[in-house]
Amino acid sequence: MLARRGGVAAEVARGGSAAAVEGRIDALDGIRAIAVTAVVVYHLFPDALPGGFLGVDLFFVLSGYLITRGLAQRIASGKGLGLARFWWRRTLRLLPALGMMLVVVAAATGIVGGPAAVRLRPQLMAALTYTSNWYQAGAGLSYFERTEPPVLQHLWSLAVEEQFYLVWPPLLIAIVLLAGSARAAAGATAVLAAASAVAMAVTFVPGEDPSRLYFGTDTHGFSLLIGAVAALVSLSPGAWAARWLAAPMDGRDKAHRLVVVSTLAVCVLGMVLIGETSTFAYRGGIVLVDLAAAIAVVSAAVPGQVAPVLGSRPLVWVGRRSYAIYLWHWPLIVLLATGAPVPEGVRAVLVVGLSLGLAALSWTYVERPVQRLGLLGCAKRFAAHLRSGGFVPVAGMVVVAITVWAAAGGIVRSPATTSAESYVEAGQDAIGAAAEVRPTPDMPGASVNPRRPLGKQTTMIGDSVTLASAKGLLAALPGIDIRAEIGEQMWNAPDVVRRLRTSGVLRPVVVIALGTNGDFNSDIIHEVVEAAGPGHVFVFVTAHARRDWVPSVNAKLRGLPDDQRSVAVADWDAAASEVTDFASDGIHPGPQGGRAFARVVEDAIASLVRR
Repeated sequence: MLARRGGVAAEVARGGSAAAVEGRIDALDGIRAIAVTAVVVYHLFPDALPGGFLGVDLFFVLSGYLITRGLAQRIASGKGLGLARFWWRRTLRLLPALGMMLVVVAAATGIVGGPAAVRLRPQLMAALTYTSNWYQAGAGLSYFERTEPPVLQHLWSLAVEEQFYLVWPPLLIAIVLLAGSARAAAGATAVLAAASAVAMAVTFVPGEDPSRLYFGTDTHGFSLLIGAVAALVSLSPGAWAARWLAAPMDGRDKAHRLVVVSTLAVCVLGMVLIGETSTFAYRGGIVLVDLAAAIAVVSAAVPGQVAPVLGSRPLVWVGRRSYAIYLWHWPLIVLLATGAPVPEGVRAVLVVGLSLGLAALSWTYVERPVQRLGLLGCAKRFAAHLRSGGFVPVAGMVVVAITVWAAAGGIVRSPATTSAESYVEAGQDAIGAAAEVRPTPDMPGASVNPRRPLGKQTTMIGDSVTLASAKGLLAALPGIDIRAEIGEQMWNAPDVVRRLRTSGVLRPVVVIALGTNGDFNSDIIHEVVEAAGPGHVFVFVTAHARRDWVPSVNAKLRGLPDDQRSVAVADWDAAASEVTDFASDGIHPGPQGGRAFARVVEDAIASLVRR
């Protein structure tokens, strides 16, 4: 129907004939191989390839290009999109391999237990509904936190793609109906991509964890849309890109090869130089890599030997199994970290070897059969094998039954909280119980009185580390007023202090234990002091965590003048080396660590009083 309109459909029909993508292009599998290799290396050795997470963006751009090109050509054929058929084909391509991985991983977590098994039920539900990105964003989980990561964390990207597959086809129809030309359709799609990129750039806050922006379909959808723009431009005969793609083959291959190599070099350079939480990444860096990837994909998709290296047999082998490699590698990393500790090099060899082996099995026995025969055809073939008898079919059924049984046990036994969360919850309960015993808050004095209990003269503002240490603080400093929130940041401290002062409950000793969740400007410390007003003394507690910004935070705090009579530093980071009961995240202390945290704070307060 749409083809009779002329306009976009007619232009697509004319433009598609010059450089049509027939079947599977080996060079595109080569790009897939580069993308999945970058992601695996990043997850195994993040310091070696800090921007390896951009491999996911290569996948996004490639998916946006192929899906949009296929849909646009189907529109041009006059057959319409066939949305039900399109969605069913996507389901057959993605769900069988995903389902097998989920069952095996659920079984493995049931056996291994520990942090890998935490919150398995909601993770599985999110995986099966392709909402993993929103589940993780809503739960406040960080993609860049490497302690106690979810075993199915990597499925956020599949969720973004599946949401794109659901929304983009009808939206493309609307764009085609409204656009007067293929170039206009590409322009409208580019506007959507720009809006998504701007949303990421504007809402990014330096020093804060950017996981919500990274997970969000709204703020990260531009990668898929950039691929869609590339497809529409390549199909428009009036666009320079389409004219170049349609140039005579003899003079084109060398130029295309140069373009592919140059643009992929830009992508690889971005993976080497762009940090996972850097301002540049979220304010243009990811977009730059996506644009380079789009140009590489458009050039590599042209039939012919424009990219012989990308079409080499090893890269094509990896690229065709890249989906399953991506599915398996992350759970293997988490499960191996949860089980018996192994050296980093040995772990990497195991993860790579097992990922390739499982991906090969998935491709041979799950993905290809389902694509060729469909679900019903595969079921009939499986039933025929069972009826034939023999050791292999029977053994296979036994293995499947045991795996399903173990998976059910893993799901049932999955704990709802991590060890860090249990420490924090215990601290929150202790603070609540102390408030019930002391329902009337102590009135703050005008200045510190050495003859009064220090706890009753202290207001402490902190984050989840303070909450985890609450029992120790309440024991060491009876009567202390703890005002701590999960995820609290230093930049919010002046407002908190000002509010407490206005309410008349700010005590003369103010302890600030923030910095675990993000960096801050040094001026914030002066704003905290000014917000409290005269008569107050301050203790600033250093942070202890394996996070990029913690060294900067601690340098600012340790750099406070030693001769100030009203400011002291409690060096928790130094004292943490003696703590033996950190949660598996290495950040939140248990009972012994909570007491050590309290002693550091108590000693700093006492030093202020002695001054």
